[in-house]
Amino acid sequence: MLRNTSYASVANETKAAVSGFSAFQREVVVTTPLTDLKQVSVNVYWYSKANELNVSLVTYVSNL
Repeated sequence: MLRNTSYASVANETKAAVSGFSAFQREVVVTTPLTDLKQVSVNVYWYSKANELNVSLVTYVSNL
């Protein structure tokens, strides 16, 4: 999805259910470590028995 999103539109998203995958929740955390560079962390959460598990994927988006 990020490849089709303009640099200015890449933004934080609060933790919410993933459409079509009700067992999962997703949040997006965007930071700007350098000018014209955004670090995008996508965190996915789900439950296994009584424990919440998660995985985080990180990518970078440039404004060049």
